[in-house]
Amino acid sequence: MSTRSSIAVLQERDGSVISIYCHWDGYLSGVGETLLNHYNTYERANELVALGALSSLYENLNPLSEAPEAFPKQDVPEIITTHSFERPQKNVTVAYHRDRKQKFEQQVHTSFEKYKEDNDFQSYNYIFMGGQWYFMNTRIKSAEWIKLTPDEIKKEK
Repeated sequence: MSTRSSIAVLQERDGSVISIYCHWDGYLSGVGETLLNHYNTYERANELVALGALSSLYENLNPLSEAPEAFPKQDVPEIITTHSFERPQKNVTVAYHRDRKQKFEQQVHTSFEKYKEDNDFQSYNYIFMGGQWYFMNTRIKSAEWIKLTPDEIKKEK
């Protein structure tokens, strides 16, 4: 069974919010920990939401190079010459549009208030704003945005 989530970035330039859906592992020790460890700058967070809706999120955003020299000798992975929904490379994010050739899906909201008003929140929701990640767990009756930290992730484990 999947734990669905949304991933959003508050844009510094104009205050709009770009958000996407992620199907698998939306809980804090899944998507949350991956966001905190690998997508913790505006540049990385924006690269992520630019992919559109995701099947699954991993530490690598793009398919890895097939050239073995791109990897340290001790870390040479089994080389898969292509990356797709059916046969993804290990630890590479799987996007519906890029990897499954489905319609591109991404939401753009004119403001944070409009994002909160418009959004059909998932079980877990993440937003990058003010240089850090926040999350909301809609399963909690008094859902509110909480700063995503290693301690918050540990609480869930």
